[in-house]
Amino acid sequence: MILNFIQSNWLRQYPFRDGQGVTDLNNEIVPIDLIVGLRITYQGSGSDVFINKIYTNRGAVSIGLAYSGGDLGYANGTITQDNQSIPVLTYSGGVIGNIIIGNSLSTQPAQSFLFNNTNGLVEPSTLMVLPAPAVTNIIIKGVVYTGDVEFTSSTLDITDYTNLNFVVINPTLIPSNGDQSSSFLTCPNNTIIGINTVTPDINGNISIYAIEPLTISQTSTNQLQITSTGLVLSNTNQAGNLCNIVNISPVNTADTYGALGTIPEWSSWPQYTI
Repeated sequence: MILNFIQSNWLRQYPFRDGQGVTDLNNEIVPIDLIVGLRITYQGSGSDVFINKIYTNRGAVSIGLAYSGGDLGYANGTITQDNQSIPVLTYSGGVIGNIIIGNSLSTQPAQSFLFNNTNGLVEPSTLMVLPAPAVTNIIIKGVVYTGDVEFTSSTLDITDYTNLNFVVINPTLIPSNGDQSSSFLTCPNNTIIGINTVTPDINGNISIYAIEPLTISQTSTNQLQITSTGLVLSNTNQAGNLCNIVNISPVNTADTYGALGTIPEWSSWPQYTI
């Protein structure tokens, strides 16, 4: 609002609509230079806002606003100069506009004025109507949340801009079909969910301890054949009870006993050389 517009409002019953605001419900006359500017942002029709009360006393000013839906907001302040702006607050604390008090001398008398929607309507040009939000509520686990909903999370960074953005802090903690992980059963290949009675550990692993040779072969689409001497399966990274490797004599297919030879039989074992 530019200064010459505000100064002109000292000479008319602004921001009341034509035919409104001249006298209150008690036929009290409102000083025309008291309120000279108004700007409100709200959700409504744009034609139903009215000033319902005005109170002044030695520079203190209190102005209430309402609309067809009930109380809209209020403006309280101490006026120390002409054309001073004071904010309009909702009863929940948010700022929805401002009111400009023109003549500071008009705030000195102790006076009060009461209006309703038949004699206190304000000019529609002072109002900026916001459309109702497309999202009326949010349902979380069957509970409906409306109004001021606060989002907090231990795994998400939530930023407040025009759009509500959700950013994953630790993607590995969120299993989805896009994760190629056996622990979430989202690997494109068949996942081993257990061998005999042994299930994978928390990382999806099964440790196999065996004496060579160890052979693994596929017997069918979903089955593996694992064979070895002394095979042990574990999901706790423990080798288990494997037999100790000892010197075992080789198989002797000769017809004659080795002791009849010139070289002792034990010297032909793999662990020894002549």
